[in-house]
Amino acid sequence: MAKRRSRKKPNIILMGIDSLRRDHMSCYGYDRLTTPHIDRFAQGATLFEQTFSAYIPTTSAYASMLTGMDVFSTQVVALRHKGQLR
Repeated sequence: MAKRRSRKKPNIILMGIDSLRRDHMSCYGYDRLTTPHIDRFAQGATLFEQTFSAYIPTTSAYASMLTGMDVFSTQVVALRHKGQLR
């Protein structure tokens, strides 16, 4: 008999913090305790070590991250951008 797949969905928390550098986070090896709450959370979570922003500034990176689309497809460039891209 084939095993039934669990219909339970995983709990996912997406944390997006602007202007937080990995090289200044204690959970990534920084020698000062700078992020104690994130460190505690990371102990029981998946900690990604090779991640990069899709785009800068942050506004367009968030649009890409949340939609799965390229920045030019979302047409989100910056908060102060006015007018059409195309």
